[in-house]
Order: sequence, then C-alpha cells, then structure tokens
Amino acid sequence: MNFLLRQARDLRDFRWSAVKIKTRQIGHLVVRQLNKGLTASIVPFRLSILDSLSQRSAGRLHGHLANWVARVIYSADVWPACEKYVAWDDAEVLRVTRLIRKVESLLRPVRGGLRTRIAALEMLECGARILSDADSWSSYARARLEALEQLREQSNALVPGRCVDASSLANFGFFCHWDGLMKARQLGLIPDETIFVNVNGVTPMANRHLFDEYIAPHVENAPLSKTRTRGEYLPDPMRIGDTVFPNNHGALSMIETQWAKGGHAPFFSLTAADRAFGLSVLHELGMPKSAWFAAVHVRSSSYKGGESFRDAEVEPYLAAIKLIVECGGWVVRVGDPGSPPLPSLNCVIDIAHSGKRAERLDIFLLASCDVFVGGSSGPAAVSSAFGVPMALVDYLPLAGLYQSARTIYLPRLLRRIHDGDLLSFAGLYSPKYSLAALDATFRILGVEPVANTSDEITELVRQLLTEAGRLPARCLDPPSGEIEAPPPGMAGAADRLVQFNTICRDANPLLLPDSALAMAPLPRISDAFLEKHQALLRG
Repeated sequence: MNFLLRQARDLRDFRWSAVKIKTRQIGHLVVRQLNKGLTASIVPFRLSILDSLSQRSAGRLHGHLANWVARVIYSADVWPACEKYVAWDDAEVLRVTRLIRKVESLLRPVRGGLRTRIAALEMLECGARILSDADSWSSYARARLEALEQLREQSNALVPGRCVDASSLANFGFFCHWDGLMKARQLGLIPDETIFVNVNGVTPMANRHLFDEYIAPHVENAPLSKTRTRGEYLPDPMRIGDTVFPNNHGALSMIETQWAKGGHAPFFSLTAADRAFGLSVLHELGMPKSAWFAAVHVRSSSYKGGESFRDAEVEPYLAAIKLIVECGGWVVRVGDPGSPPLPSLNCVIDIAHSGKRAERLDIFLLASCDVFVGGSSGPAAVSSAFGVPMALVDYLPLAGLYQSARTIYLPRLLRRIHDGDLLSFAGLYSPKYSLAALDATFRILGVEPVANTSDEITELVRQLLTEAGRLPARCLDPPSGEIEAPPPGMAGAADRLVQFNTICRDANPLLLPDSALAMAPLPRISDAFLEKHQALLRG
C-alpha cells in the first residue's frame, strides 16, 4: 500500500515541459484502484494507468513519464502479492497485448519528437519482452536504436563526444557495459571520442568507489547545461560498424571476442592502494597474506527484491566451498548484510556479516580473487571486467551471456509445467526463452526454472580449479555416485561440445546478428553438466 502511495506522489511531483498532463487524474485512478482492492497481481493496476491516457495525451508524452511507465511495466512482477508460479490469466496477458498495440499506434502520427518516440519504443520493447515476443522485441529495439542515433547526431552538434546517462551507474551489473564501451573504443569498433557523463553528489550509484577510481579517469564529467542531453543508457541496443545488436549483450560478446583475439590484458586493473587496503582487511580477519581465495556470491532477494528465476539458496554451494578449502584456498563470501549467513566453516570469511563490508572492500574482493563463484548478478560483472576466472551458477537469462573464455557456467534448465519435461538445449537457448527476464514471463511461457544441484555446482568448481591450476591431485576425482551416469552410446565430450555450440548459434539469430553467428559462445558450459544432460542435445 505504501509503495502505491509513493508512486502516486512520484507522479504528482513530475513537471511537464511539452504537455501538461493532469497528474491529478492519475492520482484519482490510484485511489480508485486502492478502493477496489488488490488482485493476485498488480499488473492490471499498473497497466490501467497507461490505458487511462488518451491518445492525444499519450501521443505527446513527456519522456520522464514514458520512462517511468517503462520501469513500471518492467518491474511488474516484484509486487509481493503476485504469488510464486501463479500464472497470469488470459485477461491480463490480453491487456498487455492491447497495451502494446495501443502504444504502437501512437508512433504512426508525426506528433512528438525523438524523445517521445524513443520512450514509446522502450515501452513496446518492455511489453514485448514480458510476453516473450522475440520478433516484435527485436523490431522495436532496432527502431529505437535508429531514433537514439538520430538524437545522438543532434547532441554531437552541441557537444562533440558520446554522452552517457548517469543512470548507467545505478546498477552493479552495468559495469559490464562500461567495460565493453571502453574496450570497443580502444579496439576502434566505435569512434574514439570523449565520453561525457553527468555525475554529482546525489547521483544514485551501485558503488561510488567503482566510479571514482575506475570509471571516472576515462570519462569527462559534464553538467546537463553543457551536454543538453542525459545521453544514452548503456544497456540499450548497440551498433558496431554495420552490425546492429538488438541485444546489447551480443555486442559485449563480440567486443570480448575481439579483445581476446588481440591478446589484451583486462582493461581495468586493481590499484595498488586498493590491493593493500583489501589485503590488510583480510589479514585482520584471519587470512594469511600468502593464501589464495575464491570470492563467492549467492544472489538473494535482500538487495534488490525477489527474482526467483535467479535467486539461490546457500546450501547447494556448501560442498563446493568445502572443495575450495580442501584444495588449500580460502573462501570469502560477498554480498549484502540482509543475505542469509553462511554456517561457521574453517577458512571461510562471510564479509556480508563481518561488520567490515564496504564499497572499496567489495571491489578489492571481486577484482583480486583468484576465482569467482556466483550467479547471474552484479558482482559477476565486476569480476569479469577485471579478468577473474569465473564459475557462474544458475545462469538466467541466457541472452545475457557475454563473459570471456575464462568463464564456465551452469544454465538453469526450464521444465514445462504441464508435463514436467525439461526443454531441450535448442529450446532453452532460443530467443523465446533466453530473453525471459521476469518471473511472470516464465509463467506466461508455462515453464519453471530448475535450480542447479549441489553436485552440479561442485563439479563446475572442480573444473574451474583444475583450469586455474588450483586443484591438487587429492581433489581430482569426484566421490562416486554424485554425478548420474549418462545413457550408454552417447557422444564423446568433444563431439558434445561441438554439437552444443552449434545449437546455441543456430538458436540465437535475434541475439547474435548474422555477422557474429560464427562465434561460438565465449563462456563454456560445464563439462560434467553437459555430460549429465546430453539427452537435451536432441530435439
């Protein structure tokens, strides 16, 4: 209830420059919805805000309202009253579809400028992605990129350079986009021009130290009075040369491939001062200065809110943590204090509950660890940018894979609710399923994510430690009975990997354009996982 009232107050506080939309009417709508009571999903309420806008008003929507609406649609599933695995009924899905068609019709008139068109296209993208309509999503993304490029040309007439929206600093995981931007500029894949960003003392940031010490030296801080535009949002669709990437992570994958081919070291490297600071904290917490360590992050709902398709439990990680310790390493668990604590274990430091957690320490741990183990979350993006070998667990959405060849991962499989069967790899990596990034979308698709098991995670970490040279002979062989034996007569390991990579390339025409399809996915799927589930190579 308080959440809705806050949204109403946010709307009331908006100021319109292009058109005066009576926020009082929206406020009345909020009250009416509150009086009616809430259903199992808040989505109908949120969409009714859009439905209430007349075509004349919506056709000239100010960008701030449109951006707010896009955020409202995209976060439609965080409302706690929306029960886990309760499918949207047909009326709700139909309403989203009608909304998409309505906003689409507003793009036909010549009313409104580029900002209005961009905001409307962003809403369409969000709606199409909620419905997992990959073809429409790709079309809207390409159209929005064209409009963004036109806006950028207008901005360049005022400020020679590339303007980036400061909101690209608000998410820890967006560091991968900053990393990709810097690498693309150095490789000559995008123009070598000044990058402007408007940052001040109140700019929301996921980690201020990350900006101050690592991003700021490569950008110029410019006020809006100079740039006249907030600039581009880094996760937006991207063009490299003549190739358009509707999915920005496809661009990151291409950039990472070119970076690796050139034999470059990681673009970002830890400062000597941060290294000394971090080592002193770990030594204070009992870790010897000569020890090597793994950073472990288990994503929970405590930091940004629940997303059951990628949240995880601590327990399945414990066997892998014990394996690291058995191999002579230490484990440092990173995360926020609201996450579930680890049990007390030898050579394990739970920074999240140590009282020592700080932004600077987080960056040290993620950048200097010998290996990283964690899920599809922001900390992994930081470790990846600093070149750390990684084992990624419970990875979804699969359209977000971009990391380097030093990364091994486990996808979360998807099980059809109506018959309990697992999707084949061809289905799992298709745009329809790999784009899904909301719990509600998986319910619309009639599937439920299947969390990785303890033995799958342990074998993933065993493979990572082997490749990193951290696995002594005593840890080489897994205990018998942990990994299910595959059916007899199946393909060998090399053949399986070739078959799997071919499936991934063929399944993702919308995620990787034709010119990039020849690239095998850089992150590698776990050998043991592929052997265990090799039956999913069929179909």
